[in-house]
Amino acid sequence: PSGFMVGSYTVRSGEDDFFEIDIPAFSLDLPASTYGRFEAGPGLRWASAPVQMNAGTLRMKADLAYSRLMGNNVHLTNVELLGRTIAGRSAAVGRDILRVGAHVDLVGHGERFTGFAGYDGAFQRNANAHTFAGGLRFSF
Repeated sequence: PSGFMVGSYTVRSGEDDFFEIDIPAFSLDLPASTYGRFEAGPGLRWASAPVQMNAGTLRMKADLAYSRLMGNNVHLTNVELLGRTIAGRSAAVGRDILRVGAHVDLVGHGERFTGFAGYDGAFQRNANAHTFAGGLRFSF
């Protein structure tokens, strides 16, 4: 079966101030700052029916989503280096984001063991992210 989903993702981030203490000659100082982002968009999820195997029950799902980033797109901050103020900013990230995911779950007969593996990725200009996860659980 497949379905249609509309999702949102909100980020509010902050950075504490930072100053250089190991090499005082540089006098590097970054002030504290905050920024916020919001993204929303449509997506598709495919989930398999449970597949019976010798070892247990296997379930698979895959996600594909598009979202649009709103809010702070470029993080601006002033940096002080050698007593001079330098205007700093992050790389200009794209506002369009493609998110993909694939997950597999295995539940053994009698639920004495379970296992999972997954991948989640976000593709955006100048800001790609990839996450891999896996795990096993045994009970006795």
